Amino acid sequence: MKKVLISLITLIIIACGWLTYMGVFNTVEVKTGQEGGYELSGVFHHGSYSNISETFYDMVAIADSNGFDTYNMLSIYFNNPEQVPTDSLLTFVGVVCRDSSELAALTLDGLTQISLPKGDAVYSDFIYRNKMSHAVGPIVNYPALFEVSTEKGWDPVIGFEFFKRDYTRYVLLNGDVNELSTRP
Repeated sequence: MKKVLISLITLIIIACGWLTYMGVFNTVEVKTGQEGGYELSGVFHHGSYSNISETFYDMVAIADSNGFDTYNMLSIYFNNPEQVPTDSLLTFVGVVCRDSSELAALTLDGLTQISLPKGDAVYSDFIYRNKMSHAVGPIVNYPALFEVSTEKGWDPVIGFEFFKRDYTRYVLLNGDVNELSTRP
């Protein structure tokens, strides 16, 4: 019985250590400032947010094969998963283009271009540890971001994630996602 108890305590300590490493217990530092102002080229994903990884990695492959920085990617979420059925959720995954020549280079069949306006935003940065960070980050960051954006009276907001090499920036931009400018 003593060995079982020691094993159980050891497993709990290891699990808590791993969760701490992944940032589950981090205090979210919500910042306020300007975000957006990006020209994007990418693809839409229809369905559950939990199944977006294939679409994301397809876009990474497109960006990489065209010489783009794959640590300069962004996902825009068009629906609130608490209000829209899982199979009807819409997400845009794209690469941030720095200028018109990059935007022209990513004018490929099947890609859509979106202009994400610059504006007032609340955001937080979450350290990227491994692929599990993409699952843990939203759970840790969005509640704090929605709390602050609600206090500011922002409704609706544009939710997006900016993926960098060492961290992901979670952003709620004051605005309506349905008013974004898209071009095929």
